[in-house]
Amino acid sequence: MKKLYSHCANSAFKQQGVSLIELMVSVSITIVLAASVAPSLQATISQNTIAAQMNQISALAQFARGHAIDNQIETTLCATADYSTCSHNWSQAKMVFVDSNSDGERNASETLLTSLSKEESNIEVKGPQNAISFTQNGGANSNADILFCGDQVSSHRALLISMQGRVKTSQDSNNNKIHEDRDGNALNCS
Repeated sequence: MKKLYSHCANSAFKQQGVSLIELMVSVSITIVLAASVAPSLQATISQNTIAAQMNQISALAQFARGHAIDNQIETTLCATADYSTCSHNWSQAKMVFVDSNSDGERNASETLLTSLSKEESNIEVKGPQNAISFTQNGGANSNADILFCGDQVSSHRALLISMQGRVKTSQDSNNNKIHEDRDGNALNCS
């Protein structure tokens, strides 16, 4: 009787694939690497979210100032829940409108120029209690700080609007990885 599989019996068996132990070691290494990268990735996502929100609100403020100068009319930026009244909660939507009667509130006859919808994120935004109004010469009604509060103190940022209407971002002037306000104090979101 002839053997059908005689070539297998004569040749050495060659492994194809990985053993269970090798698979478990490689999965363990992958888990350890993923666990060490996850916090760094979360911090990067948080910083990018803050940067995006800062850029959007900075653009609104600069638009409001430019409109006030170009059209020689008071223009107001504020937080809003309904696009008709200003709010103190800067985590809500934002709007820019022509404030023809200079009362800091949008009336039915005042034009809504642009708006920014509410950002759904874990970043808390804190701003001034009153609306920010820009006059015909581009100045603001007062200094205004808009804080962006991340998960860690090192991720807090701020937009600083001066009475001259200039918009700038907070800086880390002493290189301790914590940004400071206009007076040189660490940003505080509590």
